Amino acid sequence: MKVAYYYEKGIGIKKDLTKAAELYLIMVNRGEAEAQYRLAKLYLAGQGINKQPKKSFSLMQKAAQKIQQAKNQLGLFYLYGIRTEKNPQKLVNCFCLRLINKKLIHKII
Repeated sequence: MKVAYYYEKGIGIKKDLTKAAELYLIMVNRGEAEAQYRLAKLYLAGQGINKQPKKSFSLMQKAAQKIQQAKNQLGLFYLYGIRTEKNPQKLVNCFCLRLINKKLIHKII
């Protein structure tokens, strides 16, 4: 995972988003949530790989089951209707769970 991230960010090696995407894809096929999240972001932006919002949405849904950042990002898919209908209820679910997890919900109520 770290090598793919280093390629993505150019840490200690020349930045290579195509190589990062290839490595993330290997890890996605192993079911690694962090790789699902990072590859979804690359698919959405079309960085290092062809832009594929549909694949991005699908990977983000999988990653959101384990990674809070992915759940937050998924909320933006629902907010803007990226490869899905705009869905305020699902948007609220994504962000309210984050608040509950951080025990900040009491500040809103």
